[in-house]
Amino acid sequence: MVQWEVDRLKLALVIEVTDSVTGRPPTGGFSIELVDRPEGIVRTRSGYYVVTDLPDEITAVTVAVEPNGPYLPETCECDVVDLEEDDTEEMVSDIELLPAPAYRFPSHSTLVRGSTRVAEGEETPRIGDVVLEVLDDDEVVAETRSSPDGEFVLPFVNVEPYLDDRGDSSSDTPGNGPPNDNASTDEDMFVTIGSADPTILASKPNTDLEAAYTVVIKEGQTIVADIVLEPNSS
Repeated sequence: MVQWEVDRLKLALVIEVTDSVTGRPPTGGFSIELVDRPEGIVRTRSGYYVVTDLPDEITAVTVAVEPNGPYLPETCECDVVDLEEDDTEEMVSDIELLPAPAYRFPSHSTLVRGSTRVAEGEETPRIGDVVLEVLDDDEVVAETRSSPDGEFVLPFVNVEPYLDDRGDSSSDTPGNGPPNDNASTDEDMFVTIGSADPTILASKPNTDLEAAYTVVIKEGQTIVADIVLEPNSS
């Protein structure tokens, strides 16, 4: 049974924050703030963030992050809980923090780092807040969002089910990713989705800008990719 450890049992938000890379609570680099209400958030001993005595109209919180810190900012519409009547076990709002480019990953992590850009004639200026994901059918294999200045890091956290030993194959990357300049060895393991190299799907919310970027990814290495979005022609 979750104990909220608060004195007043009225309408509240109950929030749990996790690091999307580790699956555990973050150790720092962020703060929780209510939209239109600068104070009133209590962190319980069990690690939940609780806000009590809420006006009915407040349901949104923001996660403020440190400049050049480890996480991307988030905004979350949360479920309002009646702590006297609701099953609070089922009413916890989860906020999962995505890593910013400054996040300190363990050594030998499997990553794609780069920038998101938009095609404007011969120029390709950076564009921020682009959603990037790799899918296996409907299952999300990896996901992130570019920072407001257009930089991103895409981690492959649970990569083991998607590893493949290609033996001595060293062909160029299919699609529009960088060529595979390094001949593979018996020890090399590659990330594959349905026996193919991963395709990063990029889209800018509330626009028709998108891109599909295919790239060779070796386990335990960092790949650099500049992804250029264009208007959907369909």
